Amino acid sequence: MGYGKLTERKVRYIVRHKQKGKSNKEIAFEMRVSVSTVKRVWSYWLTHREYLPIRRRGRKVKELSEEEKETIKEAKAKYKLGARRLEKIIKQVYGIHIPHNRIHKYLLKEGLAKEEPGKKRRRKPYIRYERDHSMSAAHIDWFERG
Repeated sequence: MGYGKLTERKVRYIVRHKQKGKSNKEIAFEMRVSVSTVKRVWSYWLTHREYLPIRRRGRKVKELSEEEKETIKEAKAKYKLGARRLEKIIKQVYGIHIPHNRIHKYLLKEGLAKEEPGKKRRRKPYIRYERDHSMSAAHIDWFERG
């Protein structure tokens, strides 16, 4: 069974139904979360008397400094190239490393670059190899000394 994302609404539901005496397993099934998640939410409630805070997932976005923004603008004006080439030039000429994804995002925001949908698609199609019988792809070698 796939588990869903824990939301503030689910946290409130878990606490409310635990107070009513419902089992962890029942609540977990209804909310499509794991039993350990229900236990974690309830444990937090018992110790802090407040709902478990929901934190944002993933890596924090690193903002560009004013110096980096100026460097990107300057390099773009001087060399008139795209983000991937600007990354290398900024590294060589200015001595600072700024990832091309971050450069491109900034250029888009400033209107100095445009989104090209043709470049966003996957070039190589995904092929899943399937066989009618699982052992039809097997290969066995043996050697008899004789």
